[in-house]
Amino acid sequence: MLRTYSSRVSRLRVSPLATFLRIRHGNRTWTPLLQQFHWYHVALNVKRFYTITSTHGHEVPKEVINLPLQKYHQEADKFLDKLFDNLEELSDRYPKDIPDVDLNHGVMTLEVPIIGSYVINKQPPNKQIWFASPLSGPNRFDFYKNEWISLRDGQKLIDILNSEIQSIFPKENIDLGA
Repeated sequence: MLRTYSSRVSRLRVSPLATFLRIRHGNRTWTPLLQQFHWYHVALNVKRFYTITSTHGHEVPKEVINLPLQKYHQEADKFLDKLFDNLEELSDRYPKDIPDVDLNHGVMTLEVPIIGSYVINKQPPNKQIWFASPLSGPNRFDFYKNEWISLRDGQKLIDILNSEIQSIFPKENIDLGA
């Protein structure tokens, strides 16, 4: 849906993906793309900032771009299977703290009553693993230098999971990647 607001001097178009501002000066027209916008989150009562660029404008490494789809599936499945086994073991030791871990068709769900629900899933079209956390929020990870790393902030998926699960068990030494 495209809405148009017009006046004598300018026209503002608001679309779901971007906002365009057409500025007329004499017989010249200038149309910059405004890629940043604010959105008010009603449930959290906060104003969140969003931008329409990926990985904050950084170049995506060639190793990530040229990753063969078969290797992506191999590495993603290996990572998810190992993580699932480690979380299942933790769930068996602490059934009240981690009552449910499930892995089906590349989608892992982890229920942690104290924190909330985690979802970790494969995204084959992007060759990524997407991660939704009740603590750190959503993120996406690329297979880079033999690890699942976020190109946005350089964090490793396993490090984020270890630190968040460690908060439940302060006396345990949690290493889900071992």
